[in-house]
Amino acid sequence: DIHRAVEYWRTVTPYSLKIGVQEGAVEEAREKLKVERFIEKIEKLWMELSLKGSVPYEDFIAGKDRAERFERAYIVSYLLTYGYARVKVKNETLILEALERRKLPVNGFTLPIVLR
Repeated sequence: DIHRAVEYWRTVTPYSLKIGVQEGAVEEAREKLKVERFIEKIEKLWMELSLKGSVPYEDFIAGKDRAERFERAYIVSYLLTYGYARVKVKNETLILEALERRKLPVNGFTLPIVLR
């Protein structure tokens, strides 16, 4: 009957809206996966630093190429910012050190470091 057909087409979700919702859900899942992978990288680098104890910053962020070096430096910035590591200066060398327990700096300051 024509009335049921009209009612059906009035209530059905347009295909374009269905695709938008699905794409949004896929994008959200991708972003969640990226965050989970980033957290895994942070944890892995923190464990590596914990095993090494104190290590010169430049040695610790060294990687097989410039991209890896940049990524390691970026992740170390998270470890420092959120109190999982600290930097000391010893004989004009930056020494990176993992902290056993998270300790947020009370009177912290930023320290720009140039990557070459």
